[in-house]
Amino acid sequence: MKKILFIFHKISYGGANKMLAFVANTLAKKGFEVFIYTYEGNEEPNYKLDENIKLIKEMKYYKRSNKNKIFQLGQTIKHINALKPNLVISFMSTSNFFAVIGAKLSRVPVIVCERGNPFVEISTLSKIKKLVVNFAEGIVFQTNGAKEYYSDKIQNRSTVIPNPVRKTKIFVEKW
Repeated sequence: MKKILFIFHKISYGGANKMLAFVANTLAKKGFEVFIYTYEGNEEPNYKLDENIKLIKEMKYYKRSNKNKIFQLGQTIKHINALKPNLVISFMSTSNFFAVIGAKLSRVPVIVCERGNPFVEISTLSKIKKLVVNFAEGIVFQTNGAKEYYSDKIQNRSTVIPNPVRKTKIFVEKW
């Protein structure tokens, strides 16, 4: 059975969280062994996960931000090495940064998903994260606009997958 490891800061409310749960649940239902590693959240997920998904929640934090980021990167690498997945998938820029470094050190292919607006990330760290994404095997964007922010090299091995629209029954009251 193929193993897929998702890496994300925490599963709470929000679009990226919802899409991670949607993709992970779909893969679990198709018979993949799915793990989700959250490096910032020990709370329960706000989105229902398939009963076969194994959730690994990091419980340790440091108050100093730089020390915490180094710890989170180290823990990400540790979990990739321990699980030996066939594929790593990450969502959002910091998770993508951790996942690419960890996956490359462990010789595991990685797909990163950029769910935010890259045009608003202008810090030096954001620029470093952008460079690291170049080493991912694949990149998924939510919009063409986000894809166009990146170099041709990245665009050539990327795809755009908008959020799905799920059809539900709608009750319309007669006037």
